[in-house]
Amino acid sequence: MSTASHTRLHPLTTSTEVQKTFEELEWHQRKRWAEGMRKTAPGAKPSQWAGLPGAEIVARNRYANIYPWQSNRVKLEVTDGQSDYINASPITLKCTRGGNVKRYIATQVCLPFYWTSATLQT
Repeated sequence: MSTASHTRLHPLTTSTEVQKTFEELEWHQRKRWAEGMRKTAPGAKPSQWAGLPGAEIVARNRYANIYPWQSNRVKLEVTDGQSDYINASPITLKCTRGGNVKRYIATQVCLPFYWTSATLQT
């Protein structure tokens, strides 16, 4: 490949830069966690980083430390008395040329109830 046609594909070039970037990402994540764990005053809107507490929520997660934010999660359409929780987040992509919109659901490795839930949401 000639030097003239060579394109730099990634801005991180040294292991020090990579390490620094990951450390910054980790601190941002810690800040989000701390904000999400704060108690919300009655009647106040919860933080965008608030999670969903409770044993039932943990039982429906494949991993105990990975869950969607309360403000950005898929809510199942269920009958009264059933949980509307599934560890999944919606993703909407809009084509910049044609404007077509595609919707996806990002989730963990599926637990047994997932396919029934996902089928009901499509």
